[in-house]
Amino acid sequence: MNDLSSKENRNSRKDQLKLALKIWTASSKFIKSQCNKGRIVDTLLFGTFARADTIDSSAGADYYVYCPGPKALFKLGENKENILDISQSILDEKLIQLNVSSVAQVCGCTVEVVQGITSAIRDEIVESIF
Repeated sequence: MNDLSSKENRNSRKDQLKLALKIWTASSKFIKSQCNKGRIVDTLLFGTFARADTIDSSAGADYYVYCPGPKALFKLGENKENILDISQSILDEKLIQLNVSSVAQVCGCTVEVVQGITSAIRDEIVESIF
């Protein structure tokens, strides 16, 4: 019985990891797609992302930028790809949020599962840094 229980636990863990990767991939594709449409995407947990030319038209479109946002647990050193602040007027015009419902639908799970897994990923990242 112990072997069966252990195998079930491994299979359950494997399924959870597969789902976590699926959610991470779907979220990343959504973010990239929206950034490529000139939008700024608030991930709700990890900060905001945009194409550089969405924030600054003279920046060029060959890279993306990250802004930690007001609730960030940590901040990266500022450089051309990591900015500390985005103008409120640009945010008012171009900011959207990650569509968690779409991610859940693509992944065949509930919004609550997506939120739980992305929160767990965020916690793991924060724990590994601190």
